[in-house]
Amino acid sequence: MNWDFTVLSDSRTAVASYARNSVCGTAASLLPERKETTTHIRWFPAHVGGIAGFTVNRNEEADAIARELAHHAVPPCPSSAAEIMEPLTNYGDILHWHRAGRRALPPPHPRLKRGKAILLRQLQTGSVLTPALARHVCPGTYESAVCARYWAGEAITSME
Repeated sequence: MNWDFTVLSDSRTAVASYARNSVCGTAASLLPERKETTTHIRWFPAHVGGIAGFTVNRNEEADAIARELAHHAVPPCPSSAAEIMEPLTNYGDILHWHRAGRRALPPPHPRLKRGKAILLRQLQTGSVLTPALARHVCPGTYESAVCARYWAGEAITSME
């Protein structure tokens, strides 16, 4: 029985290296070595959508999954004509659109003073420097997790 494999790659260098048979052992072990197996290595440019002869472009799927995992997914385009606003034409508007699409937490209220807004964001993200955390960051300065202002003598965390 003859098996026919097709390997797709968006790296011209990798395809050329396989063609010259000058790849490392690990890369060479990825392809089957049986005589009844035919392996085709095809190059295609990355991020071009569909590939002729294939129903699904796995590179596009992998790219979408990587974007999702990296929390840098581009916000989806509007689905209806009613949602379409005027086009983004200057750099600041485009930058604001991308930043808003990645935002996980709402921005602090505009009337909050800067210090309070920073403290709110630190509380939301769990990154307030408390004695419990500071003794690991600056052990010479903070010997214990007990706050000098906290009378109960217990360790204090950002939730307190």
